[in-house]
Amino acid sequence: MDKEKIARTIVEMTNEAVNTGNQKLYWEVIGFVEGMRRAGQFPEDFAKLLETDIHDQWAKRDRRMKERFKRMWGYSAC
Repeated sequence: MDKEKIARTIVEMTNEAVNTGNQKLYWEVIGFVEGMRRAGQFPEDFAKLLETDIHDQWAKRDRRMKERFKRMWGYSAC
């Protein structure tokens, strides 16, 4: 597998997980990165960086959804 294809795969998997909110897909992309690290395809530091970035994107999505829910709740409570 070439590096560009691997990078595209990780970006696409991450985007799909974040855009759909599917936690199973989130864990699949984390597992993919972990598998690449264990197979020796990614250095430890790089894999950790990728996992952190994926987690941050997921957490940002969660924060946006919580804010959206708070606004909707505020409008419906009136």
